[in-house]
This record gives sequence, C-alpha cells and structure tokens, in this order.
Amino acid sequence: MKLLLDTQCWLWWFAEPERLNEEATTCIADESNELWFSAASVWEIAIKVAYGKLSLPEPIDTCI
Repeated sequence: MKLLLDTQCWLWWFAEPERLNEEATTCIADESNELWFSAASVWEIAIKVAYGKLSLPEPIDTCI
C-alpha cells in the first residue's frame, strides 16, 4: 500500500511517535508499505526550522 504522510504525521513519527494511534504506527512501520512525503512538507519543515518555529531532535538533512 502507498501511504502519503502529511507534515504533522511525519513529524510525530520522527519526533513523537507516541502521539500516533496504533493503526497509524502499524501502517507506517510495515515495511511492505511504500511511504510518500510531499515536497511541500519538506519545504514547510525547512522554513519552520530556519525561522526557529520548529526544532528537530536531529539536523534536518539527516531526517528527510
């Protein structure tokens, strides 16, 4: 199955996985699923990090 992760879902998966429900966690963790991530989400995250409105546990270039 192909899964398109929105920005918030990806951020939770990366930084706060406990915020996702069990079904979402199971689907994302299933290696038979193909995860997709929008270029707009990458842009959104980069802008928020640059303006100091979002901090990530690791540098942005290691997590996208």
